[in-house]
Amino acid sequence: MKSGDEIILFTDGIKEAMNKLHDEYGNTRFLASVRNAVHKDFDKQIPSILADIGHFTENSEQSDDITIVMIRKK
Repeated sequence: MKSGDEIILFTDGIKEAMNKLHDEYGNTRFLASVRNAVHKDFDKQIPSILADIGHFTENSEQSDDITIVMIRKK
């Protein structure tokens, strides 16, 4: 890793998060959200992704955990 590179770790509950129609958030939406978030300040990236998931799911209760960890090399 070079300075400024980031790693994102996440649980499967993110891509499996469902909306009220039982549609999954999925890989495509998650990647789009990550691509959008990486242009923001580092401390706003995870909140941005979580907000996007919340918007998609309409904050419906989920059956699995939603966990994200981001690491940036100094």
